[in-house]
Amino acid sequence: MRENSVNAIFHLTYGMLEASGYFSPSQLAVILGLVTLVNLITALAPFAIILAGSSSMTPFKDLPPDQVLHLLEGRFSHLKNAVNLGSAMLLIGVMHMLTWLRWPVVFLGQGKLAEEAVNWSFTLSMYWGAVFSLMVISFYVPCTLALYTRAKHEFNRSFPSAEHPDLWKYLEGFGISRDPIRQLPQVIAMLTPFLGGSVGASLANLGMLSG
Repeated sequence: MRENSVNAIFHLTYGMLEASGYFSPSQLAVILGLVTLVNLITALAPFAIILAGSSSMTPFKDLPPDQVLHLLEGRFSHLKNAVNLGSAMLLIGVMHMLTWLRWPVVFLGQGKLAEEAVNWSFTLSMYWGAVFSLMVISFYVPCTLALYTRAKHEFNRSFPSAEHPDLWKYLEGFGISRDPIRQLPQVIAMLTPFLGGSVGASLANLGMLSG
């Protein structure tokens, strides 16, 4: 039976762990259980983000505009919390992958093969970090734009005439803002998986050089 690339990576590194002779069968079983648990968390994280975030898109009943805007404030908060939690879970997956891919290097000494193994682990970690970050961004941005559109609709319901206050100043009273500074924490959270892979690999390389 042909393996996919992810299974091949796992079996290669786990096989080296078994062949090293430094771990007993019980220790290998514990390691396998921990790795499986982290992989499961990482695999479920995207679905958790989608399910949690999608709940913020459920339609409203016929309510006055002010009540809808207060509900939208809660929806924005719910969406941000889902993204923060999901990004943290994906970061765990990226750091776990980086650590798992880097440990076999200790058996390779200081040569060309060790250098290639380091580059391989760095590339894979960067790739999956970028994939995870893009996945979170591609989910968060459309949901946010949809909530902004609904907020504007409720604003127009509140002020149907030509004379009305500034849109975004009014919405800020309900905790709804598009100010870049207030959006910065979400941007950092969405980029966390990618930054985690990059920074983690850089620190690992620095540790090898210092060692």
